[in-house]
Amino acid sequence: IISKTEYVQKSVKSLLSDLPRISKFEETVSELMRELNLYQREQFNFWTGDMERAMDNPDEPLVLEMTGRLIEIDLESKGDLKVNFSDRLVTLLREVRQLTAMGFKIPTKIKGAVDSAQKFHRHGIVLKQVANFHNTVLTQMLQCQKPMLLDAAIAFEELVKQNPKGKVTWSSSPGEVESYIEKL
Repeated sequence: IISKTEYVQKSVKSLLSDLPRISKFEETVSELMRELNLYQREQFNFWTGDMERAMDNPDEPLVLEMTGRLIEIDLESKGDLKVNFSDRLVTLLREVRQLTAMGFKIPTKIKGAVDSAQKFHRHGIVLKQVANFHNTVLTQMLQCQKPMLLDAAIAFEELVKQNPKGKVTWSSSPGEVESYIEKL
């Protein structure tokens, strides 16, 4: 809205500068620009505060999904795999990228979380693909194929359960996470 308002202001000024009420128009547009800039700053401050509160709260899903296990078997939903890389982290990456492009200075705490999330974003996507394949393969498999894949499926689930005993988490080094994903 701000860029469109600036565009209209420049266009009107260059085309209609000889009209008697142009000064009133320019005052109105200037006031609108001040209000839009104030609103933009307020929204940024609100977003920043909201993100920082979420990062300070250890029970917040945003924090849990940056420090917890990579992948686990969800016993509540017939044994489906659940990847603990939040879509909220992907949204956070996108929001920070957009806000930075708009010229906002991102606070260090949020920038640190984004840097951490960026390191593992690719791994989260790969794990979600693995989990999606695992969660849908049984419904797409022919009955005669099931005995052939049983041993591989059991070994895979054991690897997920063991994760060497939950030691590989989103807090681990990117090399450890990548090594674990390759084993899967």
